[in-house]
Amino acid sequence: MTVSGTGVRFFVPKGTESAPSISSSLYPSNGWSFKSSQILMSFSSNYHFGFDNEGKFGTSNIPSELLLKLDLNVYHDASLDSGSPQDGGLNVTTYGTDADLKTSTFTGRTASGTFASPHATAQNQAMAEFTGKGNCGVDCSGADAKGFEPSNKGVFGVYASLSHTSTSQPAYCAIQTTKIDEILDHYSFLVDHAGNAGLVYKTSSGPVFHTSTPYGWDTGTGYKNRFFSIESETNTSDAGLLIQNGGSTGGGGAGVNLWFDNSNDVVYLDNIKSTSSMTFRSNTAAAGSSTTNMTINTTGVNIGADTSPDNLFTIGNTSEFQVSSSGKVVKYDNTSTVNGGIPAEIHEEHGIGKTAASGTLTLLSSAPADGYYRVNWMATITVAGTGASTLGPFTVTFTNPSDGVNKTWPSANTNNINGTTVNNTTSGIISGCMTVYAKSGTPITCSFNYTSASGMTYDYYVLIERL
Repeated sequence: MTVSGTGVRFFVPKGTESAPSISSSLYPSNGWSFKSSQILMSFSSNYHFGFDNEGKFGTSNIPSELLLKLDLNVYHDASLDSGSPQDGGLNVTTYGTDADLKTSTFTGRTASGTFASPHATAQNQAMAEFTGKGNCGVDCSGADAKGFEPSNKGVFGVYASLSHTSTSQPAYCAIQTTKIDEILDHYSFLVDHAGNAGLVYKTSSGPVFHTSTPYGWDTGTGYKNRFFSIESETNTSDAGLLIQNGGSTGGGGAGVNLWFDNSNDVVYLDNIKSTSSMTFRSNTAAAGSSTTNMTINTTGVNIGADTSPDNLFTIGNTSEFQVSSSGKVVKYDNTSTVNGGIPAEIHEEHGIGKTAASGTLTLLSSAPADGYYRVNWMATITVAGTGASTLGPFTVTFTNPSDGVNKTWPSANTNNINGTTVNNTTSGIISGCMTVYAKSGTPITCSFNYTSASGMTYDYYVLIERL
């Protein structure tokens, strides 16, 4: 020990880890030692706490450095390239062997009850929180004498999803922020106990995602679904992404779901779902129901509720309108077309080398709807009769929708080859076009009359189309 000067100055040796300079006779391995840039404290011949010449203090079991450092003089970004590099305000350093890996861990432990009688952590109880506050000036309402704000403005927290038991200890993470022109923080980002995430706006405790499992998707507890949701401030509108990795419902397929809810918490869904058959489907749905409005699969595309399109492009709940892979319209108004025509060429009849009346030709066995139907017809005498011969008239029979009575048009000789009953002893052509208004579900027929005693031969062609 050395005392010098007019005042009291006290000098001791610098000491070592196992033999500190200042200690107790009862516990000589506990005490303080002095190094050129540190003052360290030993317990049981090991360094455990110290101060350095930069004003930092913390724990240490390595003489050359502090493993836990607290520095109150750091700038906003500790990793800025400009200026002098700096560590964070709180630094924890950990060492371990390759076989005994260690890490720097910050842990919060929370229980209900008291120190003497702790209880299980309760639902929504914070287990750990990192919070931040600012300074709004001494005139700020609720601020302390230095002007620091009374409430948190940003929070990173871990919370209990449910009250903890010996078999269930779920937790969720939340980030809280404070909006411009506001002073109270609110939940902004959540990751729930199942790993689902979302941008939310909640001011109450215990935030819950505003979401429903899309209709037809797996709702089991196996956590096969994951979603990311985005909610509005008013919670009457949200959007989200759900990914399902298999499941027992909805066809049991994996897929992706995008949903959009824009009306007072009624869940409307737009599903884009990929199953084992490579089907992508768009649905609109209210809670508990679903209406498919578009399907894309290996067969084709349907706009409507037909989940198995019959052609490359179809429209309607039963593919009433269809376009083939060659670009032709093959069905129009649920009726097959001929040669890709629009409007649909409904039916065609023809006869070659006829030497007798055609008999009744059925153009439509059942008209698909009340409406107009156009009949195009032509007959050609290919071999003239040598005696009394007449081709015609051509007649169409249908049912009138207004009175339900069968009609035959025309009833006279207008459609004879020459418009008269004279003999057809030379080649000739009769043709025409007529439009009728027929009743749904009734047949439309036609016929060519024929009279010949001398071998007249003719061909006929008839085409009917719905207008």
